[in-house]
Amino acid sequence: MNASITNRLPRSTERVAIHTSDRIARKIERDMVVSVCYFQENPDEIDGRLDELSQEWDVERVLETNAATLTLTGLTFSTLFGKKWLLLSAAVSGFLLQHGAQGWCPPLPVLRKLGFRTRDEIRTEMLALRSIRGDFDDLSRARDLGSRELIGSVRRWRASDAAASERADADDERVSATQRVGASGEMDEHVEGPGERGAAERASDQDK
Repeated sequence: MNASITNRLPRSTERVAIHTSDRIARKIERDMVVSVCYFQENPDEIDGRLDELSQEWDVERVLETNAATLTLTGLTFSTLFGKKWLLLSAAVSGFLLQHGAQGWCPPLPVLRKLGFRTRDEIRTEMLALRSIRGDFDDLSRARDLGSRELIGSVRRWRASDAAASERADADDERVSATQRVGASGEMDEHVEGPGERGAAERASDQDK
């Protein structure tokens, strides 16, 4: 796509957020702060919450699934009840294109009001919890910060050290994929997550 056109469009990580009302954005942020605060006081429950977050559907996935369902419905109904049903498929495709380009489409406000978050919002909570668990040296003071300050620190860290943030994201994706395969009975071998490796290394250092 022409660079002059893409420069006029919202950035991929911001396009949903800028089309979210301030009231809903504050609620999503407040819920994240409450969650992080709870797990700062109950760190033994972090692993379970991380598993939940790795399976949480982000708003993009919900939109894509709904769009595909409605498109197929329109195509199917057009063969059964007439070609006028193709208008449904055409409208949904147009909305999906609009969302891909601008970050907005008619169902978005409803989904955001229902609490569906962006991938970036989910990742921010995951990284905040992992920092409480002690996974990152750069965020070693995580347990001493308030929950809101911790979330802000995670966002600044992600912005300033994109490479480290991407590695953390890749680690989470790999561990989550392994857990999903193991849960389905296709693989029983345990794969150490970054937090487990860190704990093992610290225990090894203490033994020395």
